[in-house]
Amino acid sequence: MEVDAMSLQWNRWPSFIHAPIIMLPRILKKIREDQATCLLIAPNWPGQTWYPLNMVGVYKSCISQLHDPIDGQPLGNLPLLSRFMKGVFELRPPTPKICVTWSVGTLLEHLKNMAPNKNLSLKELTLKTTILLALTSSAKAHELAALHLDYVYQKENGWEFVILKHVKNYRPNHPARKIYLPSLPENQKICVIESLKQYVNRTARIRKDQHLLVSYTSPHSAIGSQTVSRWIRTVLSNAGIDAQYTGHSTRAAATSMAAESVVPLEDIIAAADWSSATTFERFYQKAISKDKFVKSVLAPDVQKWHYCLHSKIH
Repeated sequence: MEVDAMSLQWNRWPSFIHAPIIMLPRILKKIREDQATCLLIAPNWPGQTWYPLNMVGVYKSCISQLHDPIDGQPLGNLPLLSRFMKGVFELRPPTPKICVTWSVGTLLEHLKNMAPNKNLSLKELTLKTTILLALTSSAKAHELAALHLDYVYQKENGWEFVILKHVKNYRPNHPARKIYLPSLPENQKICVIESLKQYVNRTARIRKDQHLLVSYTSPHSAIGSQTVSRWIRTVLSNAGIDAQYTGHSTRAAATSMAAESVVPLEDIIAAADWSSATTFERFYQKAISKDKFVKSVLAPDVQKWHYCLHSKIH
């Protein structure tokens, strides 16, 4: 016969509990309400020998909120627990999810071999254009998916897209995201504008709306951020780059390469549209700065630039 343990009075007998972690808040609340004594048993997970520090902190906060104060102090403020958390940090300090290098020059050489653009299949042209957009704009996948041909301004030396669609990184009182893509006439094989021109012309008859990126397979509908990420991973894999890198890694690659090229930090922040870009956009010429950013990323003589992808770059 099934019995709902939460309906019983736990203070009637000693008990042990082996429950999913998601039940922990309810269990702690029940123990406190019933003034019970219980033994909590954690599962044995050989595949995870240690919890990340931030997860331990979440557990500490959860328990502190549900536990009565001790000596007038919240549980989370107790000196003993503070020393414990410091010990956890010393034993298992936070580490980046990925902190290895890959040569962006390898990717650029692969893209140079994908030329001329007019001879590429629609799939190849789509993949090349997408990866060049990701590298030169330092945009996120959902931003690339939101690019729209109704909101592009073709200037003398490049194109500028304005993203009017609400995306998740928009902030109050922050101007609409602008992505400026200058041409690279000195190396047309990896020029994002040359690829864009060919791509827009090739897809003009098959696209159903004015979204820039459309599926290269029928019915050629507009694509989402997951497809953009998958396309980028495909190109990285074809270039011989480790499969552990995600489509988002191009954002860190481009900004890190620009930093290696001594591009001013404020220019990099502006190109990536990070939170401190407001000051830059107010006092500097965005087009000139982002032109330097793009040309540093696609510089034809760069063969040995590397980057370290840190988990906090996003």
